[in-house]
Amino acid sequence: MVVTDMLATKDSLDDITFVRIVPQKDVRALAAAINSELSEVDELLFFDRSRLVYRFGWDSIAERYSNTLKDMQNS
Repeated sequence: MVVTDMLATKDSLDDITFVRIVPQKDVRALAAAINSELSEVDELLFFDRSRLVYRFGWDSIAERYSNTLKDMQNS
């Protein structure tokens, strides 16, 4: 996976091993990362993909959103 270094992507994806973070508006870095991504096979891909699904899947997002609303209600 190739993403740019926006704050949201850096904060949420920085610890995932197969994510390649490139500078925004750097076409050469983006092209190099995509080429590298397409030419390599990451053995940890399935483990990291499951972490992404767990972190960003509907159930996980819904639970965190519900907890946030409950916290706001209790404040």
